[in-house]
Amino acid sequence: MESEEVLNSEAQKVRAAVDQLVGELPGVTGTEADTDRAEPCGMSGTGPDGKPSTEYQWIYSVQVKVDGRTGQEVLEPFLQANGVREPRNRTGITYKVTRGDVTMNVTVNDEEPEGGVTGATRCVDTGTQLSG
Repeated sequence: MESEEVLNSEAQKVRAAVDQLVGELPGVTGTEADTDRAEPCGMSGTGPDGKPSTEYQWIYSVQVKVDGRTGQEVLEPFLQANGVREPRNRTGITYKVTRGDVTMNVTVNDEEPEGGVTGATRCVDTGTQLSG
């Protein structure tokens, strides 16, 4: 069984990859940490037996402000060269970008001068429920 230490180690790797990618993005004028926490895997947070899940993934995301009319205008040329565009969904325009063995989602806003970078670890069974 894996432990919280494994999850923490994975989280450090994801944070480093997200921070690296944010540093590579062109035209960024400001950043704001958005999410930095463990979340239960699965939609309901419960395992197949109906008990609370002990599987968690660490999610780390950073919102970025860019110098331009829209996030799409500033970020999309870089993302086209460095990532793979996903089909458009309710969250807007998203690219998958990989650094090392971490794949991140990068969203670009087509109305505001902003975007975001999100990375998540694989699901890790901590053996216990985590608080917070």
